Amino acid sequence: MLAWLKAMEDRPKARFEARMEALEAVVRQCNEFKRQAYDKITKRLDDFEAVCRQATTMYEAVRQHPNLRNVDEKVVRHTVIEWFHGSRDHYSGVRGKRKDVVQGDFLDLLNSDDT
Repeated sequence: MLAWLKAMEDRPKARFEARMEALEAVVRQCNEFKRQAYDKITKRLDDFEAVCRQATTMYEAVRQHPNLRNVDEKVVRHTVIEWFHGSRDHYSGVRGKRKDVVQGDFLDLLNSDDT
């Protein structure tokens, strides 16, 4: 009988502890969502700042030319686009890397007589 009374007294305490654990889990999950959102926003801001720095550098480089010092951003943008279209390595060497993969040993093994 004493054990039963003790168990009945502990029931509200157990319920309270269970509710607190559930509440702590919800708060932890909310904090995790906030942290992930903060990280995502911070990364996007860093990317945006990098793009802005890159654009500023391109504008400064184009405007160093004596004939393009006083042009608007549209002309600068088209000048940069034309330059990239005319450059030979605007794929960062990807074509060369593809040739290395295609001409590598792996394809030689696939085409060998042993298979």
